[in-house]
Amino acid sequence: MRICIDSIGVSNLSGTGLGTFTFEFLKNLLYMYPQPEYHLLYDSENFDFKVNRNSKVFPLNLQINRLNNDYSSIENHIIKNKIDIYHSPNNGFSIPENKKCHYISTVVNLLPVVNKNFVDDKYLEKFNRVFNNVVKNSDKIIVVSEFLREQLKNYFDIPDKKIVVNYPGCSAIFKPKNEESCVNILKSKYKINGDYILHAGSIHIRKNLEKLIKAFKYVNLYNKNLKLVFVGSCKGKREAYYKKLRLLIEDMDLIDSVIFTGEVDYNDMPYFYSKAKCVINLSKYEGFPLTSLEAMACNTPVIWNDVSFFKEVFGDSGLPVDANDHNMLVDEISDIINNTSKREQIINKQSEVTYKYKWEKNIINTIRVYETFC
Repeated sequence: MRICIDSIGVSNLSGTGLGTFTFEFLKNLLYMYPQPEYHLLYDSENFDFKVNRNSKVFPLNLQINRLNNDYSSIENHIIKNKIDIYHSPNNGFSIPENKKCHYISTVVNLLPVVNKNFVDDKYLEKFNRVFNNVVKNSDKIIVVSEFLREQLKNYFDIPDKKIVVNYPGCSAIFKPKNEESCVNILKSKYKINGDYILHAGSIHIRKNLEKLIKAFKYVNLYNKNLKLVFVGSCKGKREAYYKKLRLLIEDMDLIDSVIFTGEVDYNDMPYFYSKAKCVINLSKYEGFPLTSLEAMACNTPVIWNDVSFFKEVFGDSGLPVDANDHNMLVDEISDIINNTSKREQIINKQSEVTYKYKWEKNIINTIRVYETFC
């Protein structure tokens, strides 16, 4: 079998949720299922992706004209190389217009149809231009949650048999790190000292970060040495929101207490999670809350926005809060920082969740989809 996979998430989107998802998906797929011949498409001169030596892998830069949604080079490659399956993990955006083999799309969010204010005009225009083709031409659409499956059905009237729910996994690198190693890594590489609460993920308008900053202002009154750390990309389309947050931080006199690291080494994330007093995710929308799951795997309490997509994944684990209830948010952050017994209870409960979401399960389900077309 010959499988061609769009790997732009690895080559161009490091530091984002899609980048992490694509990296872990490919790493685990090539390790667990080395039998096919893989053609990995990328858009960078430096595609540094280590593969299992037993895999038959061909990295290819086809110079795809993504700006104009011209995927004819993919069609030509499919025909010339007799590709059996073409898989686009990036919301199906690179699914060709003309059917040349079996097409599979992985959809990780539907931000533009849920709230167009969550995306910039460029992304909205692209989504509107290509997604109907994704729905029409995909033989299977893999989604990362039941929540997303229901959204797809509601917005696009897609039959159940065409949609496959396949949860992502939590990488094996996410496990608790000892205090000394955390202190050394964070101090030497990122100049971070002392206690902090953490938000992990790109600086995006849907993340409710202004509410987190306002709550932290009150928590900080009684925990003067506590810091608020944001790990995630602030560049490109995220920059305008980042600048807005910086002004808010200045107005609230928190300049010395809030740290934006920008994108960090993926392998350092377990140290960030393990050292944090808690990890907070107040997002208004997530296809799958992967960073929160990673934090749970590192035995760090997670506070999450009490909405349906979080509930599906976490159930009664972690600490749900109403992101719109300022007083509740302040009280719960303060309590989880200072109440050792409560922290331990939450951590123990979270361990049950992390065992459910493994990349091995995701890959087994993916292989089943692939082999339906053999």
